[in-house]
Amino acid sequence: MIPVWQWQDTTTKRRADTIIQQLTIYQKQHGHYPDSLEQLVPQQLTKVPSTAKGLLHGRPFIYKIHFHQPDSANALANQNYSIQYYSGTMVEASYDSRSRKWHYDD
Repeated sequence: MIPVWQWQDTTTKRRADTIIQQLTIYQKQHGHYPDSLEQLVPQQLTKVPSTAKGLLHGRPFIYKIHFHQPDSANALANQNYSIQYYSGTMVEASYDSRSRKWHYDD
């Protein structure tokens, strides 16, 4: 039997990968990332997935847009995003679209 925490980690990571994939598609179609994950519904996602972390209900992913050179005429081209979630035992997982890597802070 798979331990619950392992199932939660695998499921959460799979859901996050789906969000990342759909954000990439959205950006290619619109030239920028959405202001919120809700803007992916219903074209890219049927609903915004939550993490698998939690007893009865999953916790939401935290989505943030970052602008590099926000005052420039081409600010949208200089944006990236991060997705974060509480991974458990006081560990925060975050994905950065610029580096395309996950980082875990405790």
